[in-house]
Amino acid sequence: MYPNKRKCFDIAANWIALFNLHLKTEIKSSESEADLFLEHSFWRDELALTWSLDTMTGSRTIVELLSEKAVQVGLSDIALDKTAGPPQWVIRAGTDTIEAFFKFETKTTIGRGILRLCPTTEPAEAGILDQQWRAWTLFTAIDQLKGCEEKLDRNRPTGSSYSRDF
Repeated sequence: MYPNKRKCFDIAANWIALFNLHLKTEIKSSESEADLFLEHSFWRDELALTWSLDTMTGSRTIVELLSEKAVQVGLSDIALDKTAGPPQWVIRAGTDTIEAFFKFETKTTIGRGILRLCPTTEPAEAGILDQQWRAWTLFTAIDQLKGCEEKLDRNRPTGSSYSRDF
């Protein structure tokens, strides 16, 4: 049996809470990789934390680089993105996974990302709540630079300061 929408939300929220705890308390990588990422996991960063287009593989590499970059860029406020679809059970690349959209901030940016979680035990062996959920893929990207927000709604220019009478 696959988790329903509420359980998908709870599982994704719990993983993000554990990830936030890891960033705040700087848990040793050997301990945290067992709690956060599958051994064969992937992290794709598009300028958000590494300021380049990078793909990292393997839990040890991801945890060590994430810990280092998080301190450098001031990664904070990681939370499920309420403006995106809720976490849900999907099949990606033939793998059953919970897919969740999240948002975050750094000292200079506001970012968004996608998280895909996989169970570490078979559903037949354990109940949904008894399973350990670990990240299979993590994607982070810049959404906007702080101080350079897009001028929308009331912030949109009126045109009066540069308009001409034609």
